[in-house]
Amino acid sequence: MICKELYNSFIRVRGYVLALVGVVLTLLLFFVTPTTNIPVKWLVVFAIPLLLLLIVICDVAHRAMQDIVLPKVKASQPPPPLYPDAVAILLLEKSNLFGQDSGVSVYFKEDDFEVLVGWGYVLTVQQGGLIQVLIMQKVGQAQGSVWDQIKNNDGAVLKKLLVRPSIPKIMLNVGV
Repeated sequence: MICKELYNSFIRVRGYVLALVGVVLTLLLFFVTPTTNIPVKWLVVFAIPLLLLLIVICDVAHRAMQDIVLPKVKASQPPPPLYPDAVAILLLEKSNLFGQDSGVSVYFKEDDFEVLVGWGYVLTVQQGGLIQVLIMQKVGQAQGSVWDQIKNNDGAVLKKLLVRPSIPKIMLNVGV
């Protein structure tokens, strides 16, 4: 998988052109005698491949950052009796952004705004990759009807939920 990504980045950044220039410069510099203490031909032999590697790694990192997508909420259910203070359990699609017991925040999309409606933590990541999130606290008093719809598994409301793999600083009682 990583080899494929590196190869695709190599092709995308036209790495073969830089590699060809490096080979040609290396061959030319072996026949030219520089007057410096360190032969420039050795600098080119090492610098061009390192430069090429740096460009390819930067391209892979840039593409990886663009591919980050939050998982969609698939379903909701009331919490089990084991968690009497919890609000709900959300089932999310697969995502590498979430890990066991990591904190999450839940936002409801209203027009162009994302309104914080709750927070909790990852209860479990199933073997198939689906993520169960336990919502521990509602946020805001006007969000009661939203949570009623979420608990009733209302598909239109679930589509408007965003679950982020972090908790806002204000929820941690950290001063501004």
